[in-house]
Amino acid sequence: MKRPNLPGYSFESHFVAIGDERMHYLDEGPYDGDFPAPDTLLLLHGNPSWSYLYRKMIPLLSERYRVVAPDLIGFGLSTKRADISSYSIQRHVNDIEALIDHLGINRLTVVGQDWGGPIGCAFAAMHVSSPGIARRVVDKLILMNTYVPGYPLDFPALSLIYDKPWSRLVIQRLDLFRRVAFRWGCRSRLSKQKREAYLMPHRIWQERAGIVAFARCIPRRGGRGEWSLLDVIDTWMRSTEIPKLLIYGDRDPVFRVRRAQKLSQEMRAVTFEVLTGAGHFIQEDRGEDAASRILEWLEVGEKTNDRA
Repeated sequence: MKRPNLPGYSFESHFVAIGDERMHYLDEGPYDGDFPAPDTLLLLHGNPSWSYLYRKMIPLLSERYRVVAPDLIGFGLSTKRADISSYSIQRHVNDIEALIDHLGINRLTVVGQDWGGPIGCAFAAMHVSSPGIARRVVDKLILMNTYVPGYPLDFPALSLIYDKPWSRLVIQRLDLFRRVAFRWGCRSRLSKQKREAYLMPHRIWQERAGIVAFARCIPRRGGRGEWSLLDVIDTWMRSTEIPKLLIYGDRDPVFRVRRAQKLSQEMRAVTFEVLTGAGHFIQEDRGEDAASRILEWLEVGEKTNDRA
């Protein structure tokens, strides 16, 4: 796909070959490798967005950190497979692994929103620190408006779209899911230009297979979806000691802040922040504020490590 000219998204595009496909990613900030760990922030989007969602956060974060923001395969400017069954959460995790291998990054903080949360958690669980083992390490985890262990995923309103015989027609052919998501997921009013930027990557129905696949991954009655992977993530999230920052908008119609905050108490080493007036796409509604909270939290962690 040709790189669009989008206001606020003036970052340089990069691509990496993953098998027969190409993953698009942004790579901003310091490059000399001589700055405090974790030196890299990995920003992961969810469904049905792409790296454009992080455009307000990247300039602030990249002043101090290297920032890598990929478009998952099937989204943004990355290759879009037409076969719905070729997508899975584990395959997205494997694609991220290939990207990080390509970049040669050894220490990083994972940032995930929506499906970027479970993908980031699954990736992080593969790369926690182990004494005496030299390997890639995820130092910290930052989650925004996403799944936390124990959160019920039976969303009655969304089930009208993703859990019915007509789901593929509604999501892929008619493109109603994306239009509803960006209308109700943002509390700030999107201009026509911004709305078109979010919708740009999936202009024809054949490009929307990845969106349908994510909807089918949601665990629900009958054992369908990614139950087994979420079980693994649940166990790891409740037991891991790596520092975690959770930032939630209080106007998210999907992940309710009070329930997420209560469930977060079952995890260790958690800081919970609330951004008022922000919806599901917190990066759009209050992206600069979210970036500032992240930088403050990382700075506190660095000072704590220095004293230790």
